[in-house]
Amino acid sequence: MASVVAVAHAVPAAAVPVVSNDGTQDVGDRRADISSLSLDQDGVAVVVGVRMVEFADPRTDFFWRNPRASSLVEVKIDRDRDNKPDYIVDFVRAQVGKTTTTTLAVQVFSTTAIAMRCTGSYSLDARGGWIRLGVPKSCIPATAPYRVQVMYSFNRSAERPTLSPVVDFAPDFGRWFPGP
Repeated sequence: MASVVAVAHAVPAAAVPVVSNDGTQDVGDRRADISSLSLDQDGVAVVVGVRMVEFADPRTDFFWRNPRASSLVEVKIDRDRDNKPDYIVDFVRAQVGKTTTTTLAVQVFSTTAIAMRCTGSYSLDARGGWIRLGVPKSCIPATAPYRVQVMYSFNRSAERPTLSPVVDFAPDFGRWFPGP
């Protein structure tokens, strides 16, 4: 588990995000099924939204809180349209310093570097089913438009060790979602 010192939780409000629907019922668990994806950017941040068919709140859900189950949202960002991710953004439960305490965190990695580049922010909308991740523009310098791929992995192995994680991609695996 990566170590995180501080995490911000406020995600800038999107003016008019680009939204795309993803096919539902294409994975075996409604809690892992992405129904919509949004992408927006302003002068401060790139904001990626992921809407689930059935929202499993990462703050309280057993499969997010259990240390043996590592559910996550992973966003690949292509900033130069070469069909290769330039940055990986992970929304995970991460260890705080050298303690046994964990917290939800947005961690941003460059695909050309081994170390974490920066931290981002998140917001959770349980009523609407959205997880929104914000990445500071200073962390991923480039000109717009960005393109993204999202993977949601809902790990149920804490329930039964033989269960594999349920994984959904948006857009469907191998395709990119164009931003504004």
